[in-house]
Amino acid sequence: MCLDAYRLACRYHFLFIGGFLGVVRVVANGSGGHHDRSVVPERKDINCVKLNQVTVPASNIAASVEFYVRMGLELIVSSSHYARFVCPDGDSSFSVHLVPELVPWSGTVVYFEVLALDQKVRELQDRGMSFMQEPRDEPWLWREARLQDPSGNVICLYTAGVNRLNPPWRLQSNKMG
Repeated sequence: MCLDAYRLACRYHFLFIGGFLGVVRVVANGSGGHHDRSVVPERKDINCVKLNQVTVPASNIAASVEFYVRMGLELIVSSSHYARFVCPDGDSSFSVHLVPELVPWSGTVVYFEVLALDQKVRELQDRGMSFMQEPRDEPWLWREARLQDPSGNVICLYTAGVNRLNPPWRLQSNKMG
């Protein structure tokens, strides 16, 4: 990676969870490598919305932690009723929280982007994870594989390249000024 790209990566965090890409600048506060809790938007619109975390219900926190760590997420918060993970590439986080009773599947799917999808699926299968859908090319130009976590939450691992944000049928934006 060239030095300019490395400097850019150190100053900016590119976020993606569930279909939204955001760019933010993290301000260091000089406290031994920790970051200030305030995030300064790179855009002039300080009211812009940024998705940075998704939380799903869990019936068994320990089983969920084992599942998501095996999937490749890093555990950063753990308690008897809650666990939070950070995605290995970027600044986005994902969490599970204990619920007394799971509800029937709502249709929600959590998407994690993986550049080498087929390789990642084989790696996870070698680790004992089973998929409800093997990698396949979809009509919307994404390649997807699906599995369920221990609580039945549907997880989609996918790769989409430029089609993630720029499919051939993308609407033309009417950006002002």
